[in-house]
Amino acid sequence: DGLTVEVWNYYKNTTLDALKAGFDAGATIAFSADPDRYVNAFAKIPEYTGEITTQLKAVDPSATYYDAIGEDKNFWYPYTANDEALNAEYWVRPLDDYGDGVYAPSHFYLLKGHKNAYDCVLKPADPSKFSDTKAHDASIPDDVDTVFYVIPGDYDVIYIK
Repeated sequence: DGLTVEVWNYYKNTTLDALKAGFDAGATIAFSADPDRYVNAFAKIPEYTGEITTQLKAVDPSATYYDAIGEDKNFWYPYTANDEALNAEYWVRPLDDYGDGVYAPSHFYLLKGHKNAYDCVLKPADPSKFSDTKAHDASIPDDVDTVFYVIPGDYDVIYIK
């Protein structure tokens, strides 16, 4: 179904910036048989790097959106390994579409993070064989809690045949 290739090389007397520039300038991959899809995946680095657990908590019935969120009146919340609520600077609860023009906070949360600055793009040797390209990064819109967005679940560059 898929193949993952990791290349580990050890260079002397160079910097990460120089290595990344070299790979981004011309690193390519060729296929013996054309795949249906080629994914160049990137790593999302979370803003909070400690262990996180998740707890389900009941929504306060006085919340203005209580009736709008459907029958499930529980939200997921992130906690540290010490069972303390994770500081809000590290996560956000996005606005969700509950249908019929009703938007309210999602039952789920998003951890804030960013794309690893040293991930490289490995391009197909023959890009003409891939007609559609999608590019995602790990950013979350600043107003995700007040404006509804379709947030991609992946943080990849995808070439689709």
